[in-house]
Amino acid sequence: MHGHPVPALVSNTTLLTDSRERPSDSTLAEWIRHCKRSGLYEQGKLRYEKGGLNIGHLSEDALVSVEEDYQICARMFARNAGVPEEAGEAGRIDPY
Repeated sequence: MHGHPVPALVSNTTLLTDSRERPSDSTLAEWIRHCKRSGLYEQGKLRYEKGGLNIGHLSEDALVSVEEDYQICARMFARNAGVPEEAGEAGRIDPY
């Protein structure tokens, strides 16, 4: 992998929110992509949501890619956690 190594996500979100320790936006986008490719969907989702990513600093192509990576991480994390992906599934009642 090019760029910076992806640090392990700690349960304390200090790593994700401390501006002195926060990686650049392009590095954070790389980490989110790595999480998606490695099946670390929860980490990718958290990095996008709580990592301090400023999408205004990304090119249009990078923006599209990181948003797609986030959507995949969020969807796969929800699926793996047993959470219905769509609200309609949550309200279904099995008639039997």
